[in-house]
Amino acid sequence: GKNATFSVILRPTLVSAQNQFQLHLISTLAIHNTLFPILGKDLKIKWPNDIYYRNRKIGGILIENILKGPHIEFSIIGIGLNLNQTQFSNLHATSILDITGEELEINDLIEQVLIQLEKKYLELKNGQLKMLEAQYMRRLYLFDQESTYETAGRAFSGKIIGVNSNGLLQIQEDEIVHQFAFKEVAYK
Repeated sequence: GKNATFSVILRPTLVSAQNQFQLHLISTLAIHNTLFPILGKDLKIKWPNDIYYRNRKIGGILIENILKGPHIEFSIIGIGLNLNQTQFSNLHATSILDITGEELEINDLIEQVLIQLEKKYLELKNGQLKMLEAQYMRRLYLFDQESTYETAGRAFSGKIIGVNSNGLLQIQEDEIVHQFAFKEVAYK
């Protein structure tokens, strides 16, 4: 009863199965837009599905898509946000109460996320994908910052330079651009 956990069901006929990352894009932007007035510029989207405040997780999304051929029949977007909890077993987690010292009304916050999700969905539907992608990149955790990552047991330094249309994270290491799917790369 201290956090927001809820699911939204969409029938995103405008999104092909090949472009299902667009649902991550609009979902994380909706959450970011809701929390930004409360938390400010230290709020970031951590690819592919987490919301971070500084270096700590404040929430995340999981999306399950039911496909029918090349189309998404429907999507279940599960959202979890740490609002009023103060003790965590994971040292990398935090909550809005931890950050601001103020409790939030859970249902009011869920309503704001839903309003923002509808807004972002309509922007996608109205052909504003490039604008949404630009917003996403400006809010992306560690974007264009040198950092350490790990893939297949190998640590390397690089910069996140983008996310492609299929949702693959693009990290530049020296002159090489690597592309990673979910769980193929870890932040160190």
